[in-house]
Amino acid sequence: MRTALASFARALAGNGLCVVTFIEGDNDTPPGWHYPGVISFLPALIKDLTKEAGFAARSIPWYHPRQKWWLLAREPATLPSDDEIRWLRGIVLRDREFGKSIPAG
Repeated sequence: MRTALASFARALAGNGLCVVTFIEGDNDTPPGWHYPGVISFLPALIKDLTKEAGFAARSIPWYHPRQKWWLLAREPATLPSDDEIRWLRGIVLRDREFGKSIPAG
């Protein structure tokens, strides 16, 4: 993950956004190669890794049944505001697997 994030940081324009996904879990996956296993990260580790790579980061409510979407930017002001973030939902219509993407009410 460190290698990937460092690569993103080198490639990202100063005012750009990087959209990444993580699988958040209750425990961090131990270091090492785990293919084809699933790697999960605690949100605190995601924040630490993104900060180490030079990013401001925040999760967004874009729906996915297994992964959590995060936005990364060089400058915190580039990230969406709290008012804007609520629009980033990723609603999927007419698909049972993504039915939970539609807010109730």
